[in-house]
Amino acid sequence: MAVRNRFSLAAAKDDSRDGEVMASALRTDRRCFRLLAAADPVVIELREWSRIAEDLGGERNRLTN
Repeated sequence: MAVRNRFSLAAAKDDSRDGEVMASALRTDRRCFRLLAAADPVVIELREWSRIAEDLGGERNRLTN
């Protein structure tokens, strides 16, 4: 679904325009969106630990180089 094209054909990134586009899409095209269930807290914690491990690996490589 390309709702950004309603407001601008330019591919320039603009947070305020993106917010306006999302608000408009939620108002007019609610059927295109679905409610997401909250993830299990254990899964959320695992994701966070995975991100930390990835960041530390990148930092180790940066310092090694």
